[in-house]
Amino acid sequence: MRGHPKFLIWLYQVFLRLYPVDFRAEFGDEMVSVLTQAFSEAVHRGRGAVWTVFQREMRDLPVSLWGQHWSRFRKEGRLLQMENFNSATGKTEGKIASVEEKPATWGETLLGMGPFLIAPAIFITGFLVTSLFGALKPPPEPILTIVSSILVLIYVGPFLFVLGLGWVKGFPRWSYPYWGIALLFSIWLMDAATPGLRFFGYSFEHDDLWGWRAWIPVALVAVVAFLLSRIRPLRLLAKRLWQDWTRLSFAIYGVLPLAVLLAFDEVHAEEAYVVALNLLLGLGALCYMRSIYTWQRILSLLAGLLVTWAAATVYLAIYWNGRQEPWMDNPGNWVDTALWMNKLGGFLVLILLVPACLGLLRLFVNKIRPLPSA
Repeated sequence: MRGHPKFLIWLYQVFLRLYPVDFRAEFGDEMVSVLTQAFSEAVHRGRGAVWTVFQREMRDLPVSLWGQHWSRFRKEGRLLQMENFNSATGKTEGKIASVEEKPATWGETLLGMGPFLIAPAIFITGFLVTSLFGALKPPPEPILTIVSSILVLIYVGPFLFVLGLGWVKGFPRWSYPYWGIALLFSIWLMDAATPGLRFFGYSFEHDDLWGWRAWIPVALVAVVAFLLSRIRPLRLLAKRLWQDWTRLSFAIYGVLPLAVLLAFDEVHAEEAYVVALNLLLGLGALCYMRSIYTWQRILSLLAGLLVTWAAATVYLAIYWNGRQEPWMDNPGNWVDTALWMNKLGGFLVLILLVPACLGLLRLFVNKIRPLPSA
């Protein structure tokens, strides 16, 4: 054969590299031989017949690749389960890190939903406190300062405790959104000012940026957790992220309540809608925690993000259409608002899927490393 068939055979051998290494070692030569024979018969009928044979093979390739890699994933899960099986007790010991993990308990699920319930709790508490003080004689300024400081401690204290508990426990799945929102919030707060905020007598001025002080809570949690547990949780963190890349996506998903708040900046009377959007995000977290397969987990996070962002886009497009605030040069319109929200939503989807690169890397490493026989 001359010309195209040789090139197409070489190209086919390149695509064969996408198969798992054990499948390729067993069937690769046979597949190339079958294709070569088919080309030998087609070359006498002309170039069109050769391309027809090649296109047929390429058409079937994606389905075949999916089937072989799915079979390998299931085999890995069975082997990991065998490695953790104790023949003396007849039970599987330890946490099976495979695509067939058990769903989280309802207690763990509620913890995983925690970051998405904080904003609703804050808004509800704020409404109750405001209503209470509105019905009574306004209390002295020192009383207001003490009450506001206690409320801050009520919400921040448990959050920091759960943050440290997740570290000490070796970063279980429910802990990732806490660390995601804590790290991003600290970064954002560095360049933020909170004029009028008083915390046990300390008052922030108009241009008083948080700067390095934004990292004090997270740094204290990290130091205390490290002193209590040393290096073991960090090793578990690396191991669990390698075994299940969706945990990192769950950490990114944890920053979405902050993204919703920023999207609703300058929107008046938005509390009820922000509460509803955070509950939608919490529903996505619930589905994630109760899922057992990788595709179910990432689909839960994507669905939670897309449904929440679509609802936010509709509300903001209606709100800003024709509205003009003092700081705006022109009245808003729903088209510009929808386009801006769609661009931001697309960026968030992309960021949520970036950890899949870790899964592809793991797939590549497993592909070039032969599996032990079962």
